[in-house]
Amino acid sequence: MSPTPMDLVPLTLFCFTMTVTPGPNNIVLTATGANHGYRSCLPHILGALVSLPVMCVLVGAGLGRLFLAWPALHAALDVVGSAYMLWLAWKITRFSGQTGLGRGDAGEAARPLTFGQAAVFQWLNPKCWMMYIGAVSLFTTGGAGVFSEVLVIAALFAVMVPPCFSAWALLGAGVGRFLNTRLRVLAFNWTLALSLVGSLVLAHLPQAG
Repeated sequence: MSPTPMDLVPLTLFCFTMTVTPGPNNIVLTATGANHGYRSCLPHILGALVSLPVMCVLVGAGLGRLFLAWPALHAALDVVGSAYMLWLAWKITRFSGQTGLGRGDAGEAARPLTFGQAAVFQWLNPKCWMMYIGAVSLFTTGGAGVFSEVLVIAALFAVMVPPCFSAWALLGAGVGRFLNTRLRVLAFNWTLALSLVGSLVLAHLPQAG
């Protein structure tokens, strides 16, 4: 028998694990916190908090099946999302550190994501699609109450966003205190940028089995 959202312990554990583990959002938040401080992460966190539950509900309403019926639509989203994530990786390399040590002479340092950019980012993030399609397939029964079940899933994911995302942002803010030389700023930002690219590569590797 398939579990349902009424089995809140396994569902809550799933939502927590998927939200708190490293992924594009958490990498970007760590970089933003380290270079600009925790407050600069709030628009990103709020944008995700608004966008992610809507995304979950739409996946539960059949958006995932639409991708199966129209593979070209999924492929187009994948191309746009990959390009956006590569842009974010480049943007991270342009961050200046909390003391502004990484600024170029002529150009301005890159700014953190705005509320709108963060909201859009969720729809281009492959991890979000995987975790919502997985949650809906694992924790709904497919019966008459499926919409209520999807709402429970969306609500639990929404509850997880502020503390889990804040933890990564605060981690970055703490690390940022030690980024007091230009070399450290560059090394840290390039490490996170390459991690973001690596997460994109892993998302496109063929799945075993």
